[in-house]
This record gives sequence, structure tokens and C-alpha cells, in this order.
Amino acid sequence: MREAKTQTTPPSLIPRPIPGLTPNPNPHNRVLVETDPGSAQARPRLWLARTPRRARTRSATEPQPGAALARSLSSWIKAAAESPRLDLGNSARYAAFVMAVSIAERQHVFSFEEYLEVAERSQIRVEYWEGAILDMSGGSPRHSAICGNVIRILGAQLRGAPCRVFDSNLRVRAVPANRATYADVTVVCGTLDLDPADKAGHTVLNPSILIEVLSPSTESDDRGPKLDCYKTIASLQAVILIAQDRMHVTVQQRQADGWFSQRVHESGTIELQAIGCTLPLAEVYEDLPPG
Repeated sequence: MREAKTQTTPPSLIPRPIPGLTPNPNPHNRVLVETDPGSAQARPRLWLARTPRRARTRSATEPQPGAALARSLSSWIKAAAESPRLDLGNSARYAAFVMAVSIAERQHVFSFEEYLEVAERSQIRVEYWEGAILDMSGGSPRHSAICGNVIRILGAQLRGAPCRVFDSNLRVRAVPANRATYADVTVVCGTLDLDPADKAGHTVLNPSILIEVLSPSTESDDRGPKLDCYKTIASLQAVILIAQDRMHVTVQQRQADGWFSQRVHESGTIELQAIGCTLPLAEVYEDLPPG
């Protein structure tokens, strides 16, 4: 077991490309399209990201660029959900939509409220980061199995306790970093502090423990920018990063001075003092499907 003390660094607010995605050559706008080479009908995947540009002052009467996009994007997703003719699996139609977004989005920064409208109507899971909307849907059977094991282990220990474990359907918002995510596992202690900006009540502001199961396409974000964003949440006591391909778990726990200490576990049991629980690695990786 290795231990190191790391300083809480300010979050990087420049979106990073996810490995395996092909960026749009336009340097002022990145709409990344991914296709699954193993699929008979490769389906594009959308990842909206904004490259920072020099801002300019706009008059109060000047229309804000991208406002129409937010309305059209919301309308398109709503129509797609209600009409089988606008099937998200239709690659040609989806690709055309991505191209349209590529043109309109280059000057638009989505507000959190606009993101919520899109997220509530979307059939895919989307996250929010500094004005960008990111597609974070999908996960392997092994990924799901590890998440299930962790929820089972912690849920049994937290029965009757003031803390509760949630799955990846709970949205977590790091307000200082302007990012909203769906952690694989979230533990909240005490009363849920619901985000007043989310009228549906699906977003919490006070997680105690956040757990991410690493995937090849998201590991660099989970270990870098997303981790930095998580550390800006005042209530957060620990972040746990679990590898899929081997028994390897990184735990960052907040210390009394506000810094985070880091330990890497490759065997044994993890002590989570903040919630009075243990996480035996043998049980975390128990009975996993191949992959």
C-alpha cells in the first residue's frame, strides 16, 4: 500500500478529449463522434465541448448566440422521445443532427438550467461541465458488476445509519467547478441538500463519498479534471477510484487541513472512517464477468 499527500488543486476547466473520439477539425468547437467498430451499425456518439475563446461585450438588445440552439436541441430530443420516426439509432439522421449542432454550438455556452432541460428529456445520460454537455452513457457488464458489489457492501453496513448509498441515477453537482455528474456510487450523510436550481429534485450538493469505476474512455477524466472538480465540494470526505482490469483501488481522503491524502490498495480492506465502513477488496471484485 502506497501513501502520498496531495494538495487540492484548482479544477481544470478546459474540457479534455476522451480517448477514442475523433475531434471536429474546427478549433473553436469540438463535437466528437465515436463509433463502435464492433457494432454492425456503428452509431455516432455526441460529446459537446467548448474551446475557450476571448469574450466580447454584448448589448442588452443584441440576441445571444446559441439561444435558438438550446431551444432546437430541447425540441429535437423531446420529439425524438415521442416519435419513433426520429430514432436515435438512425445513424444518418443522428450524424446530420451532430453536424447542425457543430455549426450552432460553436458560440453557445449552455447554462445549467438549459442543461437540465436537455437532461430531463434525453434518452441518453448527459453530464454538464462549464457550459458543455457531455454524453456519458454506457458501461460494460464488469463495470456494472463492480458497482453492484460496492452498493451491496456499503448498503449492508449503512443500514440504520444516518448515511445512505445511491447508485448512478443520482446527479451530483460541484457548484464551484460548475460541473454536474453521475458518480457510479454516492454516499450522502444526513439530509439531502437538493440543488434549488433543479426543480425536479434530482441533483444533490452534499455527497460524503464519491466512487467511480474506471473505464478506458473515462479514466483520464476521472483521475484528473473530474477528481479536481469533486474536491471543490465542501461536504466531500473521500473519492474512490476502482480499476476494472485488476485489483487496484485509489482512495483520496480529506484531511483536517483540507488537503487530500492518497493511498493505493491492491489487497486487503479499505477503511472509510468518514462513514464508519470498510470495503474489502475481495468482495469488491467478487464474481465478476470476464472482460
